[in-house]
Amino acid sequence: MRAKNEEKTVISTILQDNAKTSSKRLDSSCGLLARGVGFEPRVKPELLSKRVMAFLVSKGVSSLRDVYDALEEEPNRVDECLRRLWKRGFILRTRESSFDFETSHKGRAGITGYTRAINHYGVNNGNELPANFVKYDERKKDGRSRDVESKAYGILNYLINNKEKAFYSNDIVKELKVKSCDIMANVRRFEKKGLVYVRGYQTHDGRSPFRKGFLLTFIDQDKPRDTAIREAFERTDKMLLENPTSNTIHERVRLIRDQLLTTNEILSLSYFKSILHCDVDSAKRALRRARQLYSDIEQAKIFDRFTYYYLKSMKPEDLKANIEMKKNYIRVRFGRDNRIGHNWEACAEWFIDKFTEGAEFVSQNHRKNMDSRRITLHLLKQVGDRKQNAEVDRVWKVTPGLFSPTVTYVLECKWSIVTRKTLDDFLDVLKWSTDFGVDTESGRELKKGVVPVFAAGTYNPREKVLVNAEKITVAQHANRMNIKLLRPADFNEKLRDHGIDKRLTTQRMCRICRDEREIRELLNSIWKEPQKAQEHLTQISQMNDNVFLFEKLLNT
Repeated sequence: MRAKNEEKTVISTILQDNAKTSSKRLDSSCGLLARGVGFEPRVKPELLSKRVMAFLVSKGVSSLRDVYDALEEEPNRVDECLRRLWKRGFILRTRESSFDFETSHKGRAGITGYTRAINHYGVNNGNELPANFVKYDERKKDGRSRDVESKAYGILNYLINNKEKAFYSNDIVKELKVKSCDIMANVRRFEKKGLVYVRGYQTHDGRSPFRKGFLLTFIDQDKPRDTAIREAFERTDKMLLENPTSNTIHERVRLIRDQLLTTNEILSLSYFKSILHCDVDSAKRALRRARQLYSDIEQAKIFDRFTYYYLKSMKPEDLKANIEMKKNYIRVRFGRDNRIGHNWEACAEWFIDKFTEGAEFVSQNHRKNMDSRRITLHLLKQVGDRKQNAEVDRVWKVTPGLFSPTVTYVLECKWSIVTRKTLDDFLDVLKWSTDFGVDTESGRELKKGVVPVFAAGTYNPREKVLVNAEKITVAQHANRMNIKLLRPADFNEKLRDHGIDKRLTTQRMCRICRDEREIRELLNSIWKEPQKAQEHLTQISQMNDNVFLFEKLLNT
């Protein structure tokens, strides 16, 4: 029995030695095989979380981009790793994201820009971090938490505590330190429930905010509904009138309403343009905003063309009288006689420029939309209704020769019947002007080299001027005062000499043309092609049918 046990022990020892020998041979053979084919011993890689933690410990607070750029890893893997570390409490993250605008070059597509949200991370190792770094919390703290006041309740509570005032929505954003998108989203719900009154610009299809947002105020629930709404509107109206603002449109709207309240008249667009000191488009925009804001501003169309504005509170008899007064003004300002008079000025200028060699017309810059060749003179003494300034239609200079003095011609045009008083006033204007008058021993006279020229359609044939017991006509009186007269017959004679049909007269052209520019173009055309003169005149007459119809409407 003892011998058998010893035999088993010897056998097991031999087997173990054989196993060790075979394993050594296998390892040596594998080693030779691995070295022969190029395999290296396998090394386990370091965990990404350890690398991220090591980077944050060494570099401090960093963003996601900083981490994956330094570790040369995919952004998604690093983002998931940071989130796992934040949930486990190893790192802290900023409470809210910061936003950064970046640009990138897209080759031929150009440069594109986009906004990127950035969160920063820091190691939670007991060191103090800024207050905006927080731990991970599965439950968000918002209005659904019992221990936190909701934004909606805060907005409503603010309006209730200040129910005697009205506020712009942007002011509430700054006061409550909430986002601008949080205000109107909640206010709309309060408006549907009848708790808040919202006011903005009233348009045809909806409502638009002011520059500082909508005006908001609380509707008192303890008062009758109509009274509470009326008081809320008055609070917003008071805010609009009293609250100073840098909004140019808002200031113009207030000024428009002030003008309508104080004048008690119907006012035109051109009037508001001069009061507001702006261009036509800006005045139209301000008037449109004013009508959206104040429903009592009405507009009236006269002759279906001219728009005037007034308040509903104006009495009917005052409104009727104002409209009639504006109609009379439009008849004078935009009527047929005014158009023909301006055409006559352009016609006289064209003939003077055409048949006067070396004529140099004097121009002057004006603030208003007026022809630059019309000259404003400064008077030393009042002449008729003109107190400080007077206008003449044209001024041109002619130098006959190298050693001859320059002669200055001053033109005054008048289409209607000319009387002696008209000529005397014209001469007095030139004498008492600073440009053409001079003091002499015998009184105020014209400077040497100044020639007055008067172009008129008709001189009153019935009026007689008594000079030294002799009765003379107005034209003879003008010649004695050295005033050179120009008549339509003088211009028609030039047209006949050029071969133009005698039926085509300057009087007819002045009646048919729309404005000064058109009559200049017509004269150039018929002078270039005399045989087609009647054809050009007929064409312009057909184009201006709407002008003649409007002038007939003014006279009805």
